[in-house]
Amino acid sequence: MNTKKRILIVEDDPFSQKFYEIILRRIGYEAVIVHDYDGLFSEIENNEINLVIMDINLKNNYFKDIQHDGRSLAKLIRENDKYSHIPIIMVTGFSSKVMMDTLIKGKIVDFVITKPIDNLNHFVDIINSYLTE
Repeated sequence: MNTKKRILIVEDDPFSQKFYEIILRRIGYEAVIVHDYDGLFSEIENNEINLVIMDINLKNNYFKDIQHDGRSLAKLIRENDKYSHIPIIMVTGFSSKVMMDTLIKGKIVDFVITKPIDNLNHFVDIINSYLTE
């Protein structure tokens, strides 16, 4: 029986995907990488996901002809009772305090971290804080 915690990475940049995969595997988590709406909801519907790390600026991401970025995907997760318990960490290149506060206070995400992620220990501490039992 596999007891590794599964972290779903929603990221469309191949370099960032690899970065997350390497970091998460080194600290003992299973990294599942998707890049769009279909992959995200297929994973959370069919597998146990313990945490979502999502880029805010997803390009070319459409569902039913509507473009979705990380904010709108996080809202869809939160609005669904089956998935709303899954913690979401939003990763963004934007450092607007207003935008960050809106995401957290609006309970769209649990935490916002800005890119570039230059303090890996802090990043790992944040991830671990959502996965402790």
